[in-house]
Amino acid sequence: MPYHTSYLALLVKSLNELKYIFLSPGLALMEANEEYKIKMHKNFNLFLAKYLPRFYDAHNSVDDIAELKNSQNFTTLNSQEKFHYVIPYLSLLKINFINKQFKELSSFTRFKKYITYMAFEANNISALETEIAKFTFFNYSAIKNHSSQLRCKYITKNFIKKYKTAEELFQNCLNAAREITYYRATIISELMKINGYTQDSWLITADKGIKALSDVIGFVVNENNPMSPLARRFIDDEVYNSSDYWYKCNEMYNNLTLLRLKMSSRCSHEEMYDRLLNCVKQLEKDL
Repeated sequence: MPYHTSYLALLVKSLNELKYIFLSPGLALMEANEEYKIKMHKNFNLFLAKYLPRFYDAHNSVDDIAELKNSQNFTTLNSQEKFHYVIPYLSLLKINFINKQFKELSSFTRFKKYITYMAFEANNISALETEIAKFTFFNYSAIKNHSSQLRCKYITKNFIKKYKTAEELFQNCLNAAREITYYRATIISELMKINGYTQDSWLITADKGIKALSDVIGFVVNENNPMSPLARRFIDDEVYNSSDYWYKCNEMYNNLTLLRLKMSSRCSHEEMYDRLLNCVKQLEKDL
């Protein structure tokens, strides 16, 4: 796609209209080799010089070239980080498993299998992954509005990809889980401050599925836990009024969530992670 007709050009135009802005790119520099890190650093600064000449790297970003010459450094994720990665991975494995093994069942029956598994086997229901599940099980062919149908199509195709081997499916799910994690991290980082100033965090992606997902799922501040924002759906009447599927899914989700709140017992991230990981291992065997 030519630059002048791309979304990147629109982003550059918008950024150039802003004042007093620093850019802090989320580059995984600690996990890349030296040659690649230096190349990323060079290309990013060339991009700034050509398209955003008034911009600079944030002082706590990647501007110090000496820091890029360290060797690769992979660090073990802590229990909370593992926990947040394993949730989308398990969810996507289960979604793909159901769509493969029970494709002859109705959309709602497949969703029911998913949500009851997550509630009682995995002991975790995530709102964002639940919304993804609703879209992947939904038959969007009857929707007449072209943009609404495309949105459903992009979301479904992003999380349900064709595969030939189990290993290929695992890789697809892992990649999609990373995308969900990046989306969450972008939202959470907006609630964090650097040197007392609130960040304005943007997720730049060429992935149509993630863009479509962000059109229908947003986040609002959780008053009880500001670092754990709540998912909120942006209603698309064309989609949600197309059948009683959405109402039935929402009703079941709400009922199970209330039931879990009544039955819930506190456990550590380590205990929750171990349970989720056991579910992952069993699903990978089944697939």
